[in-house]
Amino acid sequence: MPAAKSSEPTPQPTKSQARYLSFIVAYIDGYGESPAESDIAKALSVSAPSANAMVRKLEALGFITREPGVPRSIAIPKAIPDLPRWRGKLPPRTVAIWAHKDLTKAQLRAIASQIRPANPRSVPSLPSIGNIFTVSMTLLLTDPKVWRRIETPDVSLGRLHRLIQMTMGWRDEHCYQFLTSTGTSRGRRVKLGDEIPDADRLMLSQLVEKKQKRLQYWYDFGDSWIHEIKIEKVAAMDSSATYPRCIGGELACPLESCGGIYGYYDCVEGDHWMLDEFDLEFDAEAFDIDAINQKLSRRRK
Repeated sequence: MPAAKSSEPTPQPTKSQARYLSFIVAYIDGYGESPAESDIAKALSVSAPSANAMVRKLEALGFITREPGVPRSIAIPKAIPDLPRWRGKLPPRTVAIWAHKDLTKAQLRAIASQIRPANPRSVPSLPSIGNIFTVSMTLLLTDPKVWRRIETPDVSLGRLHRLIQMTMGWRDEHCYQFLTSTGTSRGRRVKLGDEIPDADRLMLSQLVEKKQKRLQYWYDFGDSWIHEIKIEKVAAMDSSATYPRCIGGELACPLESCGGIYGYYDCVEGDHWMLDEFDLEFDAEAFDIDAINQKLSRRRK
């Protein structure tokens, strides 16, 4: 009688994979929420594409799972033997503020005061106090175009990232980069520019001063959503208005993790597996400027 086959041993992560997994476990234990890819990239001091590639690798190997279309859904489905304890740096302070929802305003201010201020040398020489920047964002390759236009005081590119997420309708699930603008080639490809470093320190006014009024915003390196960002105008602040605010736009942005531009068109046609699997609805014509500005007003408080 042939001997029964022994069960395959549980695969062990490599040293690099274990480092990522250790951080994910520590983050979930500490905050009760899963980290976003951007949190992982910052904590492990790796580039955004590297973090994205590793998360996909860990998912393919079965060390983690994710729910399509659900933000911060990374989970560890089963215990990993001999996983080292996370001993790296703590998650970014901004994440700590987001996680501790029950803290008082005084406690939040105390946490925020620990954030390292921007280098004084990075302060723009262009007078920006009282100026309002009109910025448009257009999702490339969509036809007709999915776009938004906002008015905002002078902000860093890191803060602009949050404004893009809120006004476009993304959920901030993935890594991002700002790139120098190169425009689009003929056909279905988008040529990417060079990475713009120090997004949290580079201000809109500095870009205007350098005559760099056009750039790219690359979100989700898997689905690869490329947005063209234009600083269209700089004008004096209207004292009767509140900022930031959305002043225009058309159409709904794609569902998160739908599979890129072709997945987006499947959603438009109502023929995407996510719609049935997760009982989702997608209205490509949806654009509610009042709802967007309500979100922005809550952000100001």
